[in-house]
Amino acid sequence: MKKNTIIKMSTAVVASLLIGATSAQAGYTIKKKVGNVDTKLTLFGFSQLEAVGGDGMKIKYAKDVKKADSSVNFRAQRIRLGWKYVAGKVRGKVFLDFNQKHNDQKGTDGAAVSNMIKDAFISYVAHPAFVIKAGVIKMPNGMGFTMPGWNLDIAERGFDKQLVLERNMGLMFSGRAIGGSGKVNGFEMGHERPWVGFGYDIMVANQASRSKAAKSSPMGGNSYALRTMFDYTEKLHFEASYGLSENAKGPSGLKG
Repeated sequence: MKKNTIIKMSTAVVASLLIGATSAQAGYTIKKKVGNVDTKLTLFGFSQLEAVGGDGMKIKYAKDVKKADSSVNFRAQRIRLGWKYVAGKVRGKVFLDFNQKHNDQKGTDGAAVSNMIKDAFISYVAHPAFVIKAGVIKMPNGMGFTMPGWNLDIAERGFDKQLVLERNMGLMFSGRAIGGSGKVNGFEMGHERPWVGFGYDIMVANQASRSKAAKSSPMGGNSYALRTMFDYTEKLHFEASYGLSENAKGPSGLKG
C-alpha cells in the first residue's frame, strides 16, 4: 500500500471521529473485487459531546457535596470508531467506544469482552427475511435502546436503558421488510431506517451481565429476547419485545 494512501486513510479515520460531533456519522469506504465477489470495507466513527449546566459534577458520596459545581461541565457521551466488512452475503462489524473502560468485563458469563467493545459480530444474509448474526450484539429488547445513538433526539439515553438486557454475546435471527420493501444490509439491530412491512428478531445469549437491571449470577444461565415490529415508511413504526435473563437475581430470573 502506498504511503499517500495510508495518510489518506488515517486522515479519514480521524476526521470521522471529529466531524461527527453533532451526531452525524462520517466514514471512508474501500471497495475491491476478490474473484467473483465484491467486497467493501468501511471505516466510520462519530463523537457526541455535551455541555451540561447546573450541578455538572456527579455526586456519589456525601463528601463530594462540597465539590459540586454549578458551572458548565463539558463531557463526552460517545467517542466511537468502527469498521464494517461486506463480502457477498457475509458481513462483519466491530464498533469501539473510547469513552468506556477497556478492561471492565463485569463477569465472564455475559458479553465476556471489554465494555469498550460495543459491537463485534458476523452475519449471513440468506434473505431479507432471514439474517443470522453471531457475536456481541444488542439484545432486541427496548426501542429506545436498540435505536442507534446517532438517530436519538438527544445524546443521552433515557430511563428505558436501565430496564433492557444490554449488549450480549449470542446468536440472533432477524428479518426485515417482510411483505413489503426496504434495504436490508445484515447489520440491523434496531430501528435504523424506515421499512414497509413486518420484521422480527430472536436472540439467545449468555447471562445479561452488562445490564444494570440484571446483575450476573454464579448460577449461570442464558438470556433470551424476542421482538416483532411493523413499519410503514417514516409515518408509522410499531414494535413489541420480551426479554428474559435466567438466574440474573436468583432462580426467578429477570423478565422485561
